[in-house]
Amino acid sequence: MIKNSKYDQSLPYIFMGGLIGSLLRFVVFTRLDSLTDHKSDLIVIKANHVEGLFLSLFHYLPMATLVVNLIGSFALALLARCLLVRLRPQIYNLFATGLIGSFTTFSTFSKDFCQLVLDGHPIPGLIYILVSIFGGLLMAVIGNNLGKKVNKC
Repeated sequence: MIKNSKYDQSLPYIFMGGLIGSLLRFVVFTRLDSLTDHKSDLIVIKANHVEGLFLSLFHYLPMATLVVNLIGSFALALLARCLLVRLRPQIYNLFATGLIGSFTTFSTFSKDFCQLVLDGHPIPGLIYILVSIFGGLLMAVIGNNLGKKVNKC
């Protein structure tokens, strides 16, 4: 570590944000995984209906990863637009680098896609990629626009 660097002052904040973000991701994953397991029972009942197709897709998609990444895209854009100029760099790093950085997960997104394809589900895998990318961009635009309104820029 470089001594007396301006980045040294942000490290404790990043660590704290990382701890909080990791715990929040764990909670979201735990809650959504239990919902997904519950929904899989409905797939068998409605397999011949349009709802069955949606529920089957819901069953295949890694919803927890999708949800945390969409929330993270929104939150980071909102934070950057709304608070970047108002916060000390350490506090911004606590939220942006630490909390949101540890809450979201690109590596799990990549692993989940590969697992879908390897398990013989390429169509849900493709849908997962498209929803993740375009949903993330949409959430970032919404967060940015909301931040712009809050700041009255």
